[in-house]
Amino acid sequence: MVKRLFFLVALGVLLTACNTGKAYRQLCDIESYISDRPDSALGVLRSIDTLSLRSKSAKAKYSLLHAMALDKNYIDTTDLCIISPAVRYYSNHGTAEDRMKAYYYLGRIYENARDYYSAMDALTTAYDISGESEDNNFKCLVCAELGSMYANNGNAVRDLYFCQMAKEYADRANNELNSWIMEGRIATCYANLMEWEKSDSLFADFLSRTILDTNRYASLKMWASHVAVRKSPPDAEKSINLYKEAVSLGKRPNVTNLIVLAYAYELLEQRAESDRIMSAVYSFLGNTKNSSVDLWSYRIHKLRGDYATALSEFESTIQAQDSLLVASLEESFDKVQKDYYIEKSNRISAEKSKQVIVTWVIVCAAIIVFVIILLLFLRKKRQWIQYLQDAESLRNDFARLLNDGNDKDLALSQLRSQYNNVFREQFKVLDDLCAAFWSPKKGNKKELIYTASTKAIELIKNDERLEEMIDKYLDGMMTKLRTDMPGLKDKDFKLIALYIIGFSGKTIASITGLSVGTVYTYRNRLKQEINNLDSPNKDTFLELLR
Repeated sequence: MVKRLFFLVALGVLLTACNTGKAYRQLCDIESYISDRPDSALGVLRSIDTLSLRSKSAKAKYSLLHAMALDKNYIDTTDLCIISPAVRYYSNHGTAEDRMKAYYYLGRIYENARDYYSAMDALTTAYDISGESEDNNFKCLVCAELGSMYANNGNAVRDLYFCQMAKEYADRANNELNSWIMEGRIATCYANLMEWEKSDSLFADFLSRTILDTNRYASLKMWASHVAVRKSPPDAEKSINLYKEAVSLGKRPNVTNLIVLAYAYELLEQRAESDRIMSAVYSFLGNTKNSSVDLWSYRIHKLRGDYATALSEFESTIQAQDSLLVASLEESFDKVQKDYYIEKSNRISAEKSKQVIVTWVIVCAAIIVFVIILLLFLRKKRQWIQYLQDAESLRNDFARLLNDGNDKDLALSQLRSQYNNVFREQFKVLDDLCAAFWSPKKGNKKELIYTASTKAIELIKNDERLEEMIDKYLDGMMTKLRTDMPGLKDKDFKLIALYIIGFSGKTIASITGLSVGTVYTYRNRLKQEINNLDSPNKDTFLELLR
C-alpha cells in the first residue's frame, strides 16, 4: 500500500513537472519574437492553457508577456489582474529587467484606467529600478512614458527632461528609430516651452531627415503646423502647407487640427475658408465643449475684432482648464515621486534594522535536497525523451520518403523519389544513425549519434535545388506560388517546399531550427493566406499543405 501511494505521488510530480516545463519553454519561445511579431505572440499566448502553468515563475512570465503583447498590439486594457502576478513575483524574484517591465506595464494599465497618480507611482518605480538594468531600449520606453505623463499634465520642463533621457538611452542602444522619435518629441517640448528658435531648428532638422515611421512623421508635421502659428510672428502659409503634407501622409486631422487650420486662413484674411472650417468643426462637436477649440476660436474672433464673442470663448476656456488646477496637478505629480523616494528610504532603513532569523528543520532540508535531485533527474529524462522523439520522427519521415511509390499523385511521388535519389547518401547516414538509437547498446554514444544526425540534416537545410525539383515535377508549382504570393519571405517558401516533399512538422522543426508549435502556426497562417487568394491555383496550393 505504501509503495503504491509513493508511486502515485511520484507519477503526479513527474507529469506536473513535464507539463509545466513544456509550457515554460513555449513562453520562452514567445519572448524571443514578441517585439517583432506581437500579433502572433498574442495569438499563441491566448491558446496556452493557463492551468498548465503550475509554478509561480511560469505564471509571472505569462502575466508579463500577456500585458506586453496587449500593449504592443495597442489594446488598452484596464484589467489589473493581467499584470498583478508578474508584479507580485518579480518584486522579490527575477532580474531587474523583469521588475522594470512589470512595473512599466502596471503603470500603462493604470494610465489606461485614468488613474494617473497610481500610474505615475508605478512608472517612477520602473524608472528607479532601471538603474540596475542594462536594457537601454526598455529604459528608453520608461523615460518616454514618464515624459508623456508630464506632457499631458502640462509640465513641459519635466517632459523635456525625460525625453532627453529617453534619447540618450536610445543612442546607447543604437536604436535609430527610437532616437529619431525622441528627436521629434524634444522639438515639441521646446515649442511647449515657447523657445521658438530652438524648436524651429529642431523641427527643421527632424523633418529633413529620412522618414523611419510615416505615422509619427505625419503627426510631427501636424504639430509643427500648430507651432508655425503659435510663435511670434506667426507663419500662416507654412502652417497650411505642413497641415496639407501631414494629411497627404495619412494623418487624420482632429477638431483641434482643423480649428488651427481655420486660424491660419484667418491670418491670411481668407475669412470664407476660415468660416467653412469652423462651421464643420462646430457641426461635428454639436453641444460638446472642447477647451482647445474654444481657445483657438477665441484667437480667431479676437483677430477679427469681434471682442464680445472672443471674450465668451475665452471664459469657456478658463472654465474648462483653469491654470491654477494645472499648477496643482503638476505639484501633485512631483509629490508622487517625492513620496515614493521617501517611502523607499524608510523601507530600506527598516530592512537594515531587522534581524531575520531563518531556521531550517532537518526534514525540510532533506525535502529540498530530494526535490533538487528529482528535478535534475526529470530534466535529464525530458531531454532524453525529446532526443528519442526527434530521432523517431526523422526515421519515420525518411522511411516514408523511401517507400512513397504508392502515392496517389504520380508527379508528387516522382518528386519525392527524385529528392531521395539526390540525397540518398545523406538519407543513408541519417537512417543508420537514427536506427542506432534502438540498438541494445548503452552509453554516451547515443547522444553523439543524435548530434551527428543534427549535423547531417544541415545538408538538407542549406540545399538550394529543392525548389527547382518541385518546379520540374509539379508543373512549376513553386514559381506559381512566388508569382501569386509575392509578399511571402524565403523562409515561408522553404517551409512550403519541405511540406510538399512530405516531411512532418517535427522533422521540419529540426531542419529549420524552429519549435514544432511555431512550424504548425506558420503552416496555418500560410493556409489562411492561400485561402484568401483569388487564384486558379488556390486549391492545389492548399492540397500540397494538407
